[in-house]
Amino acid sequence: MTSFIKKAYQVGRMGCSLEVHRRRNSIAMQQTGLLLILLSITASLPALSETGDTASLERGEYIYRLSGCESCHADSAGAVDGPVGGIAMETPFGIFNIPNITPDIDTGIGGWTDQQFSEAMKTGVSPNSEHYYPAFPYTSYTRMYEQDLIDLKLYLDSLPPVNKAVKDHDLSFPFNQRWLMGLWKVLFFRSGSFKPDSTHTASWNRGGYIVNGPGHCVECHTPRNRLGALIISELLAGNPDGFDGESVPGINPAMNKPFSQWSEDNIVFSLQTGMLPNGDFFSGSMGHIVENSTSRLSEPDLKAIADYLRSPAIHESISGGRFMLLFWLLSIAGLLWLAVALTRSKRRVSRDKDSHEKSS
Repeated sequence: MTSFIKKAYQVGRMGCSLEVHRRRNSIAMQQTGLLLILLSITASLPALSETGDTASLERGEYIYRLSGCESCHADSAGAVDGPVGGIAMETPFGIFNIPNITPDIDTGIGGWTDQQFSEAMKTGVSPNSEHYYPAFPYTSYTRMYEQDLIDLKLYLDSLPPVNKAVKDHDLSFPFNQRWLMGLWKVLFFRSGSFKPDSTHTASWNRGGYIVNGPGHCVECHTPRNRLGALIISELLAGNPDGFDGESVPGINPAMNKPFSQWSEDNIVFSLQTGMLPNGDFFSGSMGHIVENSTSRLSEPDLKAIADYLRSPAIHESISGGRFMLLFWLLSIAGLLWLAVALTRSKRRVSRDKDSHEKSS
């Protein structure tokens, strides 16, 4: 009996030991599995980040082409690749020298934060809190979506930095007084992203975003007033006094009969190849834009541009009418003040003269 009890005790103890062992193995396996999962997630994070950065870089390069950066910021001598700047842009106000936008710390934008880049593009203010001239088309870039700007900055930062200083602008007085741009902005500029119009198609809105935003077509194809502001009532009607003395044709079908005859295929093919419907080719600055920008755009985007340009509902989402009204009211008020001041001055001189004659 005693022997049986001992055997039963030994068997029970062995069973308990096996159960404990099984539990320990189970816990160890669970811990090992959890560790492997954590390791796999940790290992995948750099890959996910790299994939995200790659996608952003690709989008940034596309925005770079869409925005026409290469056409304006190219090397003036054609000796260096990239947006190193140096081109001298002649205007009725003087010469604007296009800056270096490579990520060079000293002569480019390498020291700029994403926020500083966004503020420059959307508000026309430099990291040094100076106002930019509208020869830099922030008046259009202000309509760009924030994510497009982030991707564009990421791409620009990936380019080789080039140390190349660019000359200052050579402008006539009073346009060389940069602080006056603050007043100019009060009259003619209002920042804000593009707002889609729900009454139109997605394609039309995409075309409107490109034409009025990153593509900044309105900057060249719209006439300007004597202070360099776009005349919004003549949007895309053409500009006889374009940069470098070029006469830029109208691309608003309501204001340019020849262009109203262009089909969607005509517009897309011309932007892809530079060939006009009559067999001629774009020349001058538009030739560079086709080479560096529009020929590299996707077909859906080109069709969106054509959809917008062929629409009779071409409009600007940010009206400039009240700014023009304010400008003319201030101008009239200034002239009236000057006339009153001159009249009072003449009367004072006349009174002093009469008083002198009487005393004599």
